[in-house]
Amino acid sequence: MNYIARYEPASLVNEVNKIIEHAFRPLANSDTSNIETSQWIPAVDIREEKNQFIILADLPGVDKSDVNISMENNILTIKGHRFDQNKDEKHNYFRAERVKGNFYRRFTLPDTVDGSKIEAKIQKGVLEIAIPKKESAQPRLIKIQCDD
Repeated sequence: MNYIARYEPASLVNEVNKIIEHAFRPLANSDTSNIETSQWIPAVDIREEKNQFIILADLPGVDKSDVNISMENNILTIKGHRFDQNKDEKHNYFRAERVKGNFYRRFTLPDTVDGSKIEAKIQKGVLEIAIPKKESAQPRLIKIQCDD
């Protein structure tokens, strides 16, 4: 008799992340869409640079044609899916750890971003989204003039 042991450490981490995000999210802007529509949630890093924001999302095994990125009302949405098409039911799997299915992430961006110039690329399983800041949001040095 064959048994498949399903070990999903990411699901526990995802549940803890959902609880933490829910606890610190303002009630008016609650976003439960990732809970309702996602089988898994990719890990994401967001950093701010002088001229742009960078979002890095871990999407190993996801083809670029299976990812959709959109922006509406300063909300950036990343959604897609990962399916294991090579898995053949005839094989005897003893463990299946890789999470598959749909994912959905949403991020509210500040008004300082230029949504018309967002660029994205995927390399080695990492999706990188560059979100430039508007020119007016760039810090500038103000010269002091003297009437001497």
